[in-house]
Amino acid sequence: MKGIELDKLEWDGIYTLISILKGMELDKLEWKEIYNLISILKGMELGKLESKRNI
Repeated sequence: MKGIELDKLEWDGIYTLISILKGMELDKLEWKEIYNLISILKGMELGKLESKRNI
């Protein structure tokens, strides 16, 4: 996720999400959906990311 400026709290949230996902059994389709979500997040501003997290 190069090029995105996130403070430590934001990165901790992302790492927590990834470690939860690692514990789940995911097929290739599910992983592809996760990568698509990450690429969408790359294009978002930090403020928008914050508001989405609360939903």
